[in-house]
Amino acid sequence: MAYPGLEIDVEEQLQYYISISERVNSMTVDTIQYTNDAYPNNIPVCGWLDIPQMQYSCLINGCTAINLTKLDVLTGLDEFQLCDISNCKKFEDLPDNAQKYVLRVQELLGVPIRWIEVGHNRSDQIDRGEGWDLK
Repeated sequence: MAYPGLEIDVEEQLQYYISISERVNSMTVDTIQYTNDAYPNNIPVCGWLDIPQMQYSCLINGCTAINLTKLDVLTGLDEFQLCDISNCKKFEDLPDNAQKYVLRVQELLGVPIRWIEVGHNRSDQIDRGEGWDLK
């Protein structure tokens, strides 16, 4: 035994975690139902990027690189003016505004963005590789 004198009631702990799981599951089901009711046509909903939350997350998790997903969802928003980027295979193939966006997010986070998702297929991802910096 790693900790002499430490006794754990495994059954009690198991029941505790099962009860939490049941409560969380019902909340998840409620949230999914609300989302389906609010957006019945499955229209993609895009929220604003919460930089302070991401900075904190990178800090406490020790992130060394970021995977930026859903860049393709920004296509068509007035604030971004992005074109169809699903055929982009290299960072340099992205439109100037998309490149500026990625670099600005990277600058604000202080963590390099290595992977960039540009579509909904697994192969629709740009891997910037290693050896790049925050400039």
